[in-house]
Amino acid sequence: MLVYDQDTQAYLSEVLAKTIGMGLLQELIDGLHYLAHYAEERGKQEGFVVRTTLWKDFAPLSFRFTHEITRDGETWESWLSGGLIYEGPDVPADGSFPSLTVSVGSNGKPGWRVHT
Repeated sequence: MLVYDQDTQAYLSEVLAKTIGMGLLQELIDGLHYLAHYAEERGKQEGFVVRTTLWKDFAPLSFRFTHEITRDGETWESWLSGGLIYEGPDVPADGSFPSLTVSVGSNGKPGWRVHT
């Protein structure tokens, strides 16, 4: 389950509009889908329910996330956190500004990568 607040919803709408213009909408959808469904499937295997909370990240077109788990449906605890980070021509994943992240094996292809 993917959850976010109104501020994140507004940011997501902005990012979606930009990705359409860049021809990268499917890449963003794939990244969000992977982020949510990887956790859900892992939770099923291990016997817990997972919710993924999404927020705006400081890096352009990027998000931060937290996976939380519950076994009783009431008490949530942090499980894993990280970012769904955009990498592209103006946002290299070489450790420099503006993303301050490094991506291995992406060959500079524009898109979103999960970083934990």
